[in-house]
Amino acid sequence: MTSKDYLRQYRCAERRLFDLDEQKHILWVKMEKVTGLYAEPIGHTRSTNTLPTLMAEYIAREHAQAVERQQCASIMSEVRHTICAVADKRLRTLLEYRYLDGFDWEQVANLMQFSEEYVKRDLHDAAMQKINPLLPTSSPL
Repeated sequence: MTSKDYLRQYRCAERRLFDLDEQKHILWVKMEKVTGLYAEPIGHTRSTNTLPTLMAEYIAREHAQAVERQQCASIMSEVRHTICAVADKRLRTLLEYRYLDGFDWEQVANLMQFSEEYVKRDLHDAAMQKINPLLPTSSPL
């Protein structure tokens, strides 16, 4: 795995956490919509999405997602810790803006008050040289 791939894991894990939250929210909205169906007479089969069924699915998903959430949090923590270990503040800031905050090169350059080319070519190359020795021998993904 390259240094860039390692650092990109942060944003991938962050997006996965967002997706998991979105899945939970969608199921929650479904549960809110069927609360009226729960009071319908027995034998009425207008919908297979009954409240007890959806609640059981919600709980099952919550348990299944707990491990994945922990893995994502672990990846994000490890990448953040690795970036924090870069001694040079400029290089650390560049890595934070680019890989943790997800800014594009133009935004990074503007925030750091350097030219985009200088940030992309010179500072980023220097940051990669500093981060390579800090990478764990095996990453969580």
